This record gives sequence, C-alpha cells and structure tokens, in this order.
Amino acid sequence: LNILREEHLMNKDLILQCSLFSHFDNNMYFPEYVLEKALMCKRVGVSVIHVHLNKFKTIDDFLKLAHLLEVNDGPLLNISANDVITAIECGASGYKSIACAAMQGGSATIFGNTINQTIQKANEEIERLLQNGIIPEISVFNFESIGNCIELYNKYGKQFYVGVYMGYPGGMVASISNVESIMDSLNMIPVISFTIYNNQDDELIKHIVEIGGHLRSGLEDSLYCGNCVAIDSIDIMMHYNRIIAESGTRRVELFDKESLKDYLRWS
Repeated sequence: LNILREEHLMNKDLILQCSLFSHFDNNMYFPEYVLEKALMCKRVGVSVIHVHLNKFKTIDDFLKLAHLLEVNDGPLLNISANDVITAIECGASGYKSIACAAMQGGSATIFGNTINQTIQKANEEIERLLQNGIIPEISVFNFESIGNCIELYNKYGKQFYVGVYMGYPGGMVASISNVESIMDSLNMIPVISFTIYNNQDDELIKHIVEIGGHLRSGLEDSLYCGNCVAIDSIDIMMHYNRIIAESGTRRVELFDKESLKDYLRWS
C-alpha cells in the first residue's frame, strides 16, 4: 500500500453510494418520492445517489429533484454520462447537487452487449464532463480498462474517481484477489468505489472496506441484502451501513460537488 492508502486506513473513511432503482423497474417517479428515498439513504450514511433520467416523467421533474436535494441537504446526484447532455441543455449546470456522472473507462461486453470505448472517446467524454462542472466517475468492468484509468490520471490528475463493477456477466470476477489487484494497480487514484453485482458475499464487502475501498450498491446493482432478497435499496444500504460501522469506518458526508472535489483533491 502506498502512503495515500496508508493514510486512508488510519483515517478510516468511506463514501457510500446508492443506486436507487432497478433497471427492471419501469415506473417513473415524482421528485418528492425520490427525495424521500434519498433522505432515508442519507440517514444511513449515503453521500451519493445514482438515478437515471428515465425514472422521471419530464426533465423538469429531474431538475426539481436536484433543487429539492439542495434545499433539504440531501445526498449528491450521480447520473449517467449519456444523461448529461440532456440535463445540461435543460439547465442542470446550475445545481450544486448534480455532482458526478458515470462514463465508460474502456471497451467491454456486459450481458452480451458490446460497449466500444476507445481512449480517445474517453478523453472526449471526460473533457465534456469537466467543462460542465461534472465530476467524472470512470466505470471499469474489466482489467483492460485499468490502463486507460492510469492514462487518464496522468492527464487529469485527481479530477475524477473510479467505479469498479465486478461480477457482471462478461466482466471481471468478484473476488478478494481481484479487488486487491485493482487497488494496487490504481493506488494513485484517490477514490476507488466497488459495486458487486447481485452480491451475497459480506466477507468481500468487509475486505473492500478494510483495505480502503469505497462502496456502491442498490437495486440497480443487486437483488440481495446479504443472503436475503432485498425489498428496497434502503435495506441494502442499512446492511452495508452495519458492516461499515462494525469496521470502525467513518462515512464521508458530502454537502455539494465542491466538497467532493475537495475530498478527491486532498485524499
């Protein structure tokens, strides 16, 4: 472990993210309902919620959620890079709560769907996000994308974080050895967040926490709360929160995108 990772282990802090709604959920929601869910998440230590624009009837409903999160001190918003252009064109850049966006770190085949993402295209996407005040999450589904993350770090430094997605069909295996390999390869990246598809392995989650990783989960990523079927994303967050608390780790509270930028800068 390098000096930064050792400092993290001494400080014992973690950013917890929640992906609120399943891709199999075809419902659309009012912003007030999503706000209620978001505030419930915050009460169990969640700093960032991930939602897609297709969960709202209109872009105005999404922007209303962004406003409600600001005035109610809710968690920050993470949206997909594909949603960013629509959101920005409709005025999203004026909201401090819209903090980050997930973009592909490299080419991958997941669930049989091939995603082509060259390093040139990744550079274009990260430039567009940064120019609009959005913090990029570089999403990694396989080891081939790790080299791209290093190249992007050499160019952009601590202006982004990495989201590692394990256990997805076609992607990397969810294992302790793979977690450690990624943490070692990307030891210069200030925040590496792990998402485990349909996770039922608490020992893997405990290990991620212990070695300085951050966590994301929710119904978009997993049907399970431990080894039980989850009823709601809040159930998963409460379960993760217990694991985090038992480890003595502090959840990082983020107030706006500037506080996330500062965390990346000084981690």
